[in-house]
Amino acid sequence: MQDNGLRPINRVITDHDAQGTTRFQDRIPEPLEWQQLANGARFSLAYGTNEVPVNLTGEKDLNVYQSLLRDLPGVTIPGGTVLRVVDMNPGAISPMHRTVSLDYGVVLEGEVELVLDSGETRLLKRGDIAVQRGTNHAWRNTSDTNWARMLYVLQEAQPLEINGATLEEDYGGGMDDVKPSKLYTCPPCASTITPIMPARHLKSRSNTLAVSTPPQVDVSSVVKGVIDDVRQNGDAAVRKYSEKFDKWSPASFKLSQAEIDAAMAACPQQTIDDIKEVQKNVRAFAQAQCESLKDFEYEIQPGVVLGQKNLPISSVGAYIPGGRYPLLASAHMTILAAKVAGVPHVVGCTPPIAGKIPHATIAAMHLAGADEIYLLGGVQAIAAMAVGTESMQKVDFIAGPGNAFVAEGKRQLFGEVGIDLFAGPTEILIVTDETADPFTVATDILSQAEHGPDSPAVIITTSESVGRKAIEIIDELLKHLSTADVAGVSWERFGEVIVVDTMEEAWKLADEYASEHVQVFTKRPRDALDNMTAYGALFLGEKTCVSYGDKVIGTNHVLPTKKAARYTGGLWVGKYLRTVTYQEVESSTASGELGRLCGRAARAENFEGHARSGDLRVQRYLNDQYDWIKLYHEENPKA
Repeated sequence: MQDNGLRPINRVITDHDAQGTTRFQDRIPEPLEWQQLANGARFSLAYGTNEVPVNLTGEKDLNVYQSLLRDLPGVTIPGGTVLRVVDMNPGAISPMHRTVSLDYGVVLEGEVELVLDSGETRLLKRGDIAVQRGTNHAWRNTSDTNWARMLYVLQEAQPLEINGATLEEDYGGGMDDVKPSKLYTCPPCASTITPIMPARHLKSRSNTLAVSTPPQVDVSSVVKGVIDDVRQNGDAAVRKYSEKFDKWSPASFKLSQAEIDAAMAACPQQTIDDIKEVQKNVRAFAQAQCESLKDFEYEIQPGVVLGQKNLPISSVGAYIPGGRYPLLASAHMTILAAKVAGVPHVVGCTPPIAGKIPHATIAAMHLAGADEIYLLGGVQAIAAMAVGTESMQKVDFIAGPGNAFVAEGKRQLFGEVGIDLFAGPTEILIVTDETADPFTVATDILSQAEHGPDSPAVIITTSESVGRKAIEIIDELLKHLSTADVAGVSWERFGEVIVVDTMEEAWKLADEYASEHVQVFTKRPRDALDNMTAYGALFLGEKTCVSYGDKVIGTNHVLPTKKAARYTGGLWVGKYLRTVTYQEVESSTASGELGRLCGRAARAENFEGHARSGDLRVQRYLNDQYDWIKLYHEENPKA
């Protein structure tokens, strides 16, 4: 997240030692963790409980809070309490909403207006308090330039009745990324006598504020401005932003065949051979996936045939990122997979790197089968492919990873074009038992932490000794890793090592993380296939690793992040196919019988026009008579 100019908050939690002496606990890091909402606001769950009175014995409330952080609740917690900090972006107003709770709100920074559904308002300044009694309300940051901050204490209330009607929780519009409180069930964790998941952190995140976005940059606004400009001014806008962001303004962004041939010739033969070898693996697996998708017909009843076909998208845009690393492997994953799926026209875009043509990336794009290659990057490339310009025909679908601006561009253009997925920072999670080699664990953690300074890297282990040794080795390896400036920051801020008692707990906790990449270093790594359901890709055993998946093994490396693995998989040939259905009624009798059923079903929903389509066929094939058809012919005898 970008810096909003407000001071980072530390939250200290007290505890007792075995003798009853008070101390500060060290399980939960002091810096708050933040959740970015789609409307621009930020939530931080500073503390939470799932019961009142709270059970403080045996650190049970701390275990509950850690579980809440792994699976964030709604605005309130049924039966419990919430301590939440909310940062509001300049000029923002929240949706009008109601929670069934008693809330104490304190303004910490700025000035905030409390708006009620009656139209009444109150301006609250720093230090002012609002007591919110289950009312429908909104909050507005009155400043157009500065962020505001509020602290809330929320306690679930009994059902509130007004004139015999019960007022329910209502988030209004714009809070779709916050789950309803009434649907949230707090994990039992340590609040029960026998804890289900008594996880212990050997290392916790120190800060979840990403450092990759320049301070005070409003990514959404910047991206919208670029898209609007490209939509209105076409090639001229594309060139303007390429010059601004990449210092790149060639006579033509589209590479000629001669330029592609020159890029191929500039690559060492070993590089070309390696690209071909990797693409052989990617192609083979993609073809196997394609063959698993079958067209078929099914006779649902005599004379009624239903069918399904898989049709490729007509045109696809593939974005191959540049930036810190030339990710030529993304060409295999996006372009080659599309061509295997049968996409007739694939446009590839990749940025120059330091003002130069990335020869290996161009070679990979060409060998993957790109029909057009543009040396063009950033939001301007995404916008050009999505809306089209004088020199670039618009595509129907865009795939490929990128930085925060590219990801936001895909998000804003989704609907106008299809996209593969909303990608965030790379993630790795390793599940181990006591048989794991700590050196391998440490090496593989850093292999993904080097992607960026905001890449989560998590170890879940049943062996405290493996976890502690891995931490030691990571610290040593960072001393001589060329990408330590990135990997070290990522590990410090987003690295976690968690010890659990059983493999059952390890699988459950890993599913809560729903990580992009999950490596399994256990006695029986294939147990993960039966015990885990939420992951982008699994890497079973120490003989494989995420780096194989990223670069060479053949599965696709464009995978869901930010817990999206709970509801979607990654990029594959199926993303480039449209599964369509068709139907044919060959039997007159069957058509008439379906018409009778259709008429009854449609009229049950008050769809008279639908019903008449059925009536027509009933009269035609079964000779039933309908007044509306008779009336039409009486009034139109020549029809």
